[in-house]
Amino acid sequence: RLHAMWAIDSQSDGDQIPEEFTFVLERGITIGGKIVDFEENPIAGADVEANLPDDGTDGYSDRADRTQPGIRPVFARSLTDSDREIVTDEQGVWTIHNVPDLEEFFNRNTREPFFVFDDYRDSPVYFSVSHPKYVKFESNIDQNQASELSRKKLIERSSEIYLLPEKKARRNPETPTSKTEKRVADILISLKKLKNSVDDIRASISHIRELVSIGPEAVPLLVEELDETMEDLMIVRLAFMLRAIGDPRAVPGLIRVLPKTLFSYRTGIGLFIDDPELTRFMKRYDLQNKDRENYFAFGSPYLEVMGALQKLTGRDAGRLAMNWVRLSQSPRRADLQRELFRREAKVWETWWMEHGRELTTDEKYYDVDLDQHAEFLPPRIDESTIQPRLKSEFNGMTLSPFNDQTKFRTHFYDIDTGYSPAGPEPLPKNEEEIDYQKLGEWAKENGVDLMCVSHRSPDGTISYELRGFDLTAWDISREEVETMSRSIKDVEFPS
Repeated sequence: RLHAMWAIDSQSDGDQIPEEFTFVLERGITIGGKIVDFEENPIAGADVEANLPDDGTDGYSDRADRTQPGIRPVFARSLTDSDREIVTDEQGVWTIHNVPDLEEFFNRNTREPFFVFDDYRDSPVYFSVSHPKYVKFESNIDQNQASELSRKKLIERSSEIYLLPEKKARRNPETPTSKTEKRVADILISLKKLKNSVDDIRASISHIRELVSIGPEAVPLLVEELDETMEDLMIVRLAFMLRAIGDPRAVPGLIRVLPKTLFSYRTGIGLFIDDPELTRFMKRYDLQNKDRENYFAFGSPYLEVMGALQKLTGRDAGRLAMNWVRLSQSPRRADLQRELFRREAKVWETWWMEHGRELTTDEKYYDVDLDQHAEFLPPRIDESTIQPRLKSEFNGMTLSPFNDQTKFRTHFYDIDTGYSPAGPEPLPKNEEEIDYQKLGEWAKENGVDLMCVSHRSPDGTISYELRGFDLTAWDISREEVETMSRSIKDVEFPS
């Protein structure tokens, strides 16, 4: 399907609509795959939606060059619509016909640096898969499965995407008995149906306020839901409510959910609602500690969970640098990141086992059972499915020397995980007092690769340098990056 557009507001020739325009249709290809659960069982009746990425040629994209004529025709980005609804069959198989050749699409869109780093060779199509009994899959969010959507697998129809069940097996099943518990259960059902944090904001906040007003009686079912959910928006909402209620019985559940926050690509979001009463309620309990006018904010899943843990325990967790760690598509990096989050949760579990009885007398909440709960995390990436690729995991990191004591300073950086630990305590402000041997041992133990140091020249000029720990690095020019992105598929890596 092709489109030819003339847009006066965004294309320099948008007012020059020709009397006649010829479309030349090319032969399309067929792509396909399979939708399964964790145990490789096929999922029938799943709705599959597919869209080509925004290539910046339709005149409406933020990346379109609005001083140039429009490019015509362009591929219609939607591969599935009301005329072509795609649903998996009894074997979990889906197929889409008449798709533009993905090699052609990729080649035609590598002229912009944007595409070098978003790497559409691995994921040339955006997919979303939904089913009433499973958590919705979105390929631009769940990048853990990006290798399953490679051009090669899509054309071979061997792509296999797994869906997480909407509800996990409950650790401590509790059937609502009281009228209040039944009301909590009903509100949670309604809240889970509100998937969009912006469009459904008034309804979702009304539900959140009612659950918070119920207070401690709502906590058991909220914790139970926290154990079950894999939806990052629900994790944010539940952590917010548990923090607002202030019942320490929520701590074990918050510790258990901490490793799941790694699998979210959701960042914080500021929101506005034209309802003074609801706004005051949200501002009273959100993580913002500064005065602002008429908006409130949800933090990322990690920040909301950590904020709740700190408030309910009184324990200072220090800098929350893991908020910026994003799950990598590299199997090695992903495993290191998993271990990083598991280690953080273990620290909290140890603390709770020592101090939990000081905060609650309810024996059902004395244990965390973190290892038992780990089975509910998404499976590790299959390294054999990863194709050679070039991808920018993170850029723009700024490191500061030790004498920088500003609030948002970062002294250390772990390239493998994206983590920026605070460093050993106490950190000397005077770099001449640094014991680099001990610091190197600490860096090795914590996986740190880089730190910032200052260098004083003979004339007194101070410059700043990066110091590596057991690190070999080389400088790659921008031109080399663009060349590598196109030729890396031909590189043979050692097995």
